[in-house]
Amino acid sequence: GKSIVALEDPVEIRVDGVTQVQITPHGEMTFPTALRSLLRQDPQVLMIGEIRDAETAKITIEAGLTGHLLMSTMHSGTPVGGFLRLLEMGIEPYQVTSSISAVLNQRLVRKLCTKCRKKVQPTGLFEAVGCDDCLNTGFNGRALIVEMVQLDGQLRKALLAKADADELESLLKSKGHTNMLADGVRLVSDGITTQEELNNACGIFEDA
Repeated sequence: GKSIVALEDPVEIRVDGVTQVQITPHGEMTFPTALRSLLRQDPQVLMIGEIRDAETAKITIEAGLTGHLLMSTMHSGTPVGGFLRLLEMGIEPYQVTSSISAVLNQRLVRKLCTKCRKKVQPTGLFEAVGCDDCLNTGFNGRALIVEMVQLDGQLRKALLAKADADELESLLKSKGHTNMLADGVRLVSDGITTQEELNNACGIFEDA
C-alpha cells in the first residue's frame, strides 16, 4: 500500500493504514518541524491537519511543489478566500498556481427526519416537525454541502495577475461554477434539509 502520513492536532480518530503524528503546537513537534522531518522520509501522501500560519503555509506549498500529494485544511468561507488567504500569508502567486490542484469547501447541514417532516404549501418544501424517532428535534443525521474549485489555465492566469475576490468569483460564475449555496438548494428542493438550515450553514441571516 501507499505510505500515508497525517500530522494532526489532536489525533481524534485512529485510521488503519495511516501513520498519524500528534502535533504539539507550543512544544517541539510543531507542524513545520514535523513536516520538514517527514519530507526527508519521502512519504507518498501527506495530510496536514490545518494551515494556521505563514510558516506552515510556506513549507506546505514547498512540499506540494516537490510533487508530493498533500492535503490540508484552513479556515476560509469560500475556495476563492482560501487562495487569497495563502497570498496574504506571503505565498507567491506562482507558488499557489503551481502547487494547488483543487480547493474543496464543505459544510454539514442537519437532515430532516423522514418520519415526521411536513410539506408546506404553496412552496412544496419541507419543514421540521419532531417525533419519537428524532427525539422531537425534527432532524436525524447530517448531509454534506460542497463546493469544489479545480485550477485551470484561466484561474491560474487570474491568480498570477493578482485578481481580487470579486474578479475571481466573476470568473468562476462565467464558467458555470456551482457554489456551496447552490449545492445546498438542491438538498432543500429534494426535502433533505430546510432553507433555514442551509442559511445557517452558509452564514446567511435574514432580517427580522
